[in-house]
Amino acid sequence: MLKAAYSDGYCGQIFEEVGDIEPIRDDADAILSFMPQSRYRNARGLPQHRYGTGPFCKFRISNRFRTTGVYAVLISNEIRYVGECTNLSKRFNDGYGNISPKNCFKYGQETNCRVNNLIYLAALADEPVSLWFSETSLGPARSYPRDRIEDTSSLKFFEPSDDLVCPAVMALLKTE
Repeated sequence: MLKAAYSDGYCGQIFEEVGDIEPIRDDADAILSFMPQSRYRNARGLPQHRYGTGPFCKFRISNRFRTTGVYAVLISNEIRYVGECTNLSKRFNDGYGNISPKNCFKYGQETNCRVNNLIYLAALADEPVSLWFSETSLGPARSYPRDRIEDTSSLKFFEPSDDLVCPAVMALLKTE
């Protein structure tokens, strides 16, 4: 089982399960969807980026994870996204879990939209979504190529059983 292998040491690094990611639901237990784009003034007439159309959901994790590290989003026990942060709670609660209207447009945070929609679609399909974390002492200004970490390439987003998962995790943990 991937969770057991993951928690016992994945790619030579120990990850701990933070918990399930559960989008907020209405009284009938339906996932609430959000389309924040209309709340953006967009005075410059910017187009929506390719992940800005939504729909999106809202979710939160505990505020007790204010540490630096590498995290992984698993859907149905398969790694689908790997990223880094200086504050896990802030990254998820203020970034992925609550899409700002401006992030749906050109120059906005495409990754926030993409991760949120990935979680939204998985939850709609009743697929379990969980968050795992490996605390590191490394700050955000490490010596690996930033453009390979911050873009939305396949380095961080994965299809089920993708062979790039372990190299991507190792790239994020690289200290030299």
